[in-house]
Amino acid sequence: GRPTGAAPRPPARLAGTRIPVWTLFALWRSGASDRDVLGAYPSLTERHVQEAQRYIKDHEAELERDVREQEADV
Repeated sequence: GRPTGAAPRPPARLAGTRIPVWTLFALWRSGASDRDVLGAYPSLTERHVQEAQRYIKDHEAELERDVREQEADV
């Protein structure tokens, strides 16, 4: 978790959107295809999907934490 007293860091978002990358990461992790993701978020483009996949590749542990934190808040 976060160190005691540390401010929460804002989630990484897809450029030009308010959609956090962890949202797509969670969808893919649950078995969604790229087509499923684009269907769920019609404002996204193939470029957004590619950018998200690149970001995920470099930040997987951070995104795992983000997803766990979101799941704990539900």
